[in-house]
Order: sequence, then structure tokens, then C-alpha cells
Amino acid sequence: MEKVIQWISEAKLDPNDPRNAPLLHLMNKTRKDAPSESKYFRLDHLETSTYFVSTEEMENDRRYRLLSLRSQGVPEYKPMKMVPLYSSEVTHFEYTQTEKEERVSLKEEGDVFEHHRAAVIRFMKEIQEKIASRSRKVRPMLELSDVVVEDQVPDISTLGRSIAKLLEPRHPLRPQRKERKKVTNQAVGISKVDLLINVSQAQCLPIRRRTAGTEQRISLDPNTARSTIQLRPFVEVTFQRKSAVTHVADGPNPHWNQELVLPLNVINNEFSANNLREISDIVYFNVFDELIVDILQDDRLRDTNIHQRLERRWLGSFQIPFSTIYINSRIEGKFKLNVPSTLMGYNKDHGLLPQLTSEMLMSQTSLSGQTVTDKNSYLTIFITVEPPLAPQPPLREVFETNEEPRLIRAAAAWELLYNGKYGTRNVRSLVTDVNGKSVFITRYISPQNPPHDLVPEDRTSRTNLTVLQKIAKFVSLIPYYQDSIAFSGSCDIWATSELFLKMLAGDEEEHAILLCNYFLHMGIDSYIIKGIGIPEGETCYVLTKLQEGTVLWNPSTGDYHPQSRPYHSLVSVHFCFNNENIWANTQPYDDPGRLDFNFGNTKNWKPFFTGRENPRLSTVQISRLDYIETNLSAIQTLESNLEKMLMDKMMEWRERHVTRWNRHCRVVMRQLLPRLEAGSLSEEDQTSAMSEIMSSHNVTGFPINMRYSDASTIIETVYSTNVHVAEDPQVEFAMAVYIHPYANNVLSVWIYVGTLTKKY
Repeated sequence: MEKVIQWISEAKLDPNDPRNAPLLHLMNKTRKDAPSESKYFRLDHLETSTYFVSTEEMENDRRYRLLSLRSQGVPEYKPMKMVPLYSSEVTHFEYTQTEKEERVSLKEEGDVFEHHRAAVIRFMKEIQEKIASRSRKVRPMLELSDVVVEDQVPDISTLGRSIAKLLEPRHPLRPQRKERKKVTNQAVGISKVDLLINVSQAQCLPIRRRTAGTEQRISLDPNTARSTIQLRPFVEVTFQRKSAVTHVADGPNPHWNQELVLPLNVINNEFSANNLREISDIVYFNVFDELIVDILQDDRLRDTNIHQRLERRWLGSFQIPFSTIYINSRIEGKFKLNVPSTLMGYNKDHGLLPQLTSEMLMSQTSLSGQTVTDKNSYLTIFITVEPPLAPQPPLREVFETNEEPRLIRAAAAWELLYNGKYGTRNVRSLVTDVNGKSVFITRYISPQNPPHDLVPEDRTSRTNLTVLQKIAKFVSLIPYYQDSIAFSGSCDIWATSELFLKMLAGDEEEHAILLCNYFLHMGIDSYIIKGIGIPEGETCYVLTKLQEGTVLWNPSTGDYHPQSRPYHSLVSVHFCFNNENIWANTQPYDDPGRLDFNFGNTKNWKPFFTGRENPRLSTVQISRLDYIETNLSAIQTLESNLEKMLMDKMMEWRERHVTRWNRHCRVVMRQLLPRLEAGSLSEEDQTSAMSEIMSSHNVTGFPINMRYSDASTIIETVYSTNVHVAEDPQVEFAMAVYIHPYANNVLSVWIYVGTLTKKY
């Protein structure tokens, strides 16, 4: 009997076959450890007998992991066309590149900021998968023009347009850029893509400070008076650790009009839409002053010998993410340079220069109505991609929604009317939330409380411009994360303020919503402007109506300026909205400096809800935001780690030279940084604090203030300033890092870096 039972168990008889019922009944009755009666129907009971290896061995196989990653669409492996035939041929490098997110999450136990960043990445991935699954259901069918690229056959209409172009008035002194034909992503069969940057001019750059005993007398022409040279600026553009520079010009208002070319490197040299959209690299624009230093030590040889060295001094910078350039195809305009409030060795007060005319200086109207000098520095550039690539347009189809059908129909008709009537103006009333559902845009606006340490107890001082500026700075310090990178360009996702503060990652919409809600809590009449900005492209600003006048706020940078200012980084206004209504701009122009922001005037602004039809939609925001206190011990640890990391990187970048550190100067810089954060440090105070060091050394340096997102961004920012490029064999360096904590782990990072050379 035992042999029969053994044969029955080894034969793996199908328990659902009626012919095997007597044998299985005999086995269950005989064996004490008989399994319970099966209550399921199996179709693969013999499948395991065909396995060559176990499931664990299969998952640990390198080739299988590589195939799985390619199938899942991981950016590093999705374009891979050939995979090694054997696991032994898969290199260790290919295998260890697999899970960047896991490496982030496996940081030190005490690094709460890295753990938070890993959690945000995982959350973003979950939202991306959810949105991708919904977008596949509503994505329209491809048209012929999306697949086949061909020139249009000429007809009567094309001939008429060609003749009309010949009759257009021409302005030789003001040429217009021609629109180039864009290449669709399906037709990109190229192996090289470049960034084309045209650097035109700069305005109001800082000039060298003239100090007795330390004045640099520089001139390339010996027949020219050397003391007349105030500045020799040039621009360096850095992208993916490759740089290109312009020629050197003269003066604080230089003209270059020079074209620079930088190559674009992508994963596996595959210029697909997904690869281009997910590039997170940044294009850095830095302006330097070139100095020619005389290093001839023996004056007796000065008539017969020339011994000079070129040095550079950093003046200011700004940066543009590549994803912004790719989405907008081209970016052109005047960009504000981020120049530190205190720049050692340089003076930003151009009013002291008699040779500068009033036309060279930019003026603006202050909030009090007085005309003041704009001391900001600007750089005019044009940047595009060659060949011109056509980005995949975001989804505009209506997702699943909980809104009333009549409002959805009214929104579609309203958008169709004004989007077609006013050309390039893009009017929207519905947006997509993190659940992939369409929501009315007005639901995101509701008064919400800022952190308590930013709100004064005296209610009468809450509308003070200084208080509002501190709140705007807090919002601007929250890390910027573009939706095109986070969600692979599927669509524009709008998050609530609670989720935005929890993730500490969002783009212009999240920053603008939070700032507008804060201002509403402070009792200020506030609106959100949707339009075109430089360099963001499609962006959001906040408009406030104060007693002093109308003020425009850039929530991503914290900058503000009155509407009457002649230069705006916001160049076009499409529509505005608040918690009650949406207004489409129907005025003949969209420049914010010329617009009338009286939303009650229906001739200039067409509302979506009219009269009694306004249903006063409820908000998706919570009424009160809760904030957590930032761990001060973690801040101190991060501060010391960042400083050590930057010092190590500085020595790594200077591998051919000895890097010496001046500890005394570091201590003085460390004392100045908290005062810079508070805005209470003047140039005179800095000179007084550094007077002892400056009595024996020539000191140049600058502070950098930025939000904290990750250490790599800070390292790249410091590297782009080229402060490590100092050829003097006796040069010393000083570096100090200070992190000011705000609520909810929002951090303001200050880095003061300088060079010192002994006076002879």
C-alpha cells in the first residue's frame, strides 16, 4: 500500500479529473498528513516541471535584469537595441547602473533630506504610472503628418503667401528671425544635436572698485590711457561640463553679438522624444571680468620683458534648464543676472560714472511713483536647438472628472472661442490633478496660512512690502521640479498646496498657487496670471493690488516689480483667475506694462462665470496648513557635509595645483552669511569686517544664495563660476557654508567663496 501511495503522490494526478477520484480518496484516507481538499481549478499543474532554474536564480540573472529594465522603459536602457547573449558578457557597469533611486534611498540613516528625496522620487513615479495609464486611454490616433514627413505641395494659397512676403516692408537695421522648419521626433535620424546660443549684449554690469594702492591698471593698447579701463567682460556658457566663451569686450554695457555652439549628449546617443524630455541638465550663463596681471618682479627688466597672467573674476550668472529650451523650441530675450548684493572689488552704483549717459542706464517707476535707477544687470541672448526639434505636445483631452457636465461643456466652448480668436493666447479653465482627473482651475485658490514666524502679530503691518517679500522668498526656496521631467511630458499636473509642501517639489503653478493663497490669507487682493515668461515659456505669476499700486511677483524666484516698470520677465498675459472666476485677456495687446487690470471692465476681460451664473465652486485645498519644525542637528550635519564636499571638489578640480585654505578668512565669511540672509549687511559692513585681511591680502569673492534640492546642483553651480581657475602659485582660498532653516525643511543655502593673494 505504501508503494501505491508513493506512486500516486509522485504521479501528480489531476485532482479535478473524475477518473482519479478513487485513487486520491485512497491517498487522503491513508496518509495522516494528507492536504485539505482543493477548492480551486488549476490549469498549470505541470508548469513547474518545465522550469530550468528557480525563480530566485532567474531574477538574479544579469541578462534577465537587463532585458526587464529595457522592457519597463527605464531611460538608460529603453533605447538599447542589442543585449549580450550570455550573462557573463553583461558588464558590472551595466548591472550597477540599474537602480539610481535605490541608491538614493540607501543613504545614511541620519540623512533625513536624502530619505525625503528618495520618497519624493518614489511618489513621482507612482503618479507618473497613474497618469500614463489614463493618458493611453485618451491619447488620439496618430495622423499622417505625425508619421510621414514631406514637403507641402505648392498651391494657390502658398503662392499667395510667397508673394505677400515679397511685399512686406523690410527693416535692414532691425532684422527679424525666420521660423525654421521643425523636425518631428519620428523623423530624427541624426547623430548630432547642438545648442546654438547667440550672446548679444549686456547692460549695467558691475565695474571695478577703485581703491588706493590696489588699482589694477590694465590695457591691451599701450597707447591708451590704462586707467580708463573699467571692465573687460566676457560670457561663458556651460552645459554638461562643456564650455564656450565669447570674445572680451570693454565697459559695463558691452556688445558681443557672437554665436556659440555646444554639443548635446543623450543616453546611448538616441535623440528620441523621451530621452530629450528627461534631460535634467542645466545651461549656465556666467559673466566674467578679464584682468591682465603684471607678474614681472624685477623692475629693471620692465623695459625689455613682458610677464603677464590672465585672470578672471565672476560678476554674475543665471541658468536655464534644457527641458525649458526643448519645450519652447527657442528662447529669446533680456535676462536678469543674479549678481550678489556684495561683490568684493566691484561697485554696482553706476551713478558714479560720468561717462555713462542716461540712455545706458535703465529706469523704472517705484511703487511710490518716483523714478529710480534700476541697478540690476541684464544679459540679452537667443538660444535654440539645431536641428529644430518639435517637442511632443502635452495632452489636452479631458480626463475623467467629477465636475458637472454643463460646466464642462461651457468650459470647452469658452476655450474654443478665445483660443481661436486671439491667436497665440492660450486660455484654460480645466487642469489635471495628481489623480489624473480634470478639475476647474479656480478650485486651487483659497486663503491658506503661511508659517507663523513669517506673519507679524500686528495685523496692520501684514500688508507691508517687506513682510510680503519674506513670504515670497520662502515660496521661492521650495525646490523647482518641472512636470515635463517628473511626468515624462504626458501632461501638466497641478498639485494642492498641502502635497506641494509635503513633496517639496513643483513647478511654476504650484509656487504661484501657494504664494497667492498666502497673500489672500494676509488680506491682499491677489490673482494668478497665466502667460509667457522669460525664460520659462508658459508660466504663472502672482498679481497683487496694493495701496501703492499693482505689483507682479515671480513666485519661482521671489522677485517683484511694479506694473509700470518698462522691463518685465513676464512678456505676455493670456488670462487671470482667482477663487471666484477666470478672465480671458481680450485687449489688443498682452504686454503687462500696457494692460488694464480692472477685471470689472468686460471690454478688456471676458469672465467665464457671468452674473448670477457663478456657482462659487468649492476648493480642493485644506483650510489650514500644518508645518513641521526643521531638525537643527540635521541642518548642522548637512552644513558641515556640504562644506567638506565643496572643499574636496575644489581640490579635485585643481588637481595640477596645490590648494591652500585661509582659515581666518573662512571664519569672517561664516560670520557674514547670517547677516546676508537677514538682509542687514551693507558693503561698508563687509569692508569693515574684512579690513584686517584686506590690509595684507588682495581679496576677491562673492556669496551665492540658492534653494536646496540636492548636493549635485550646488556643486555644479559652484563649478560653473570657475572660482577654482586661479593660476597664481601663491593663491589661497576661503569657503564658508551657511544654511538657514525655514519650516517644513525648506532651506536657504549660502556659499561664500573667495581667493586671496598676498600684497607685495
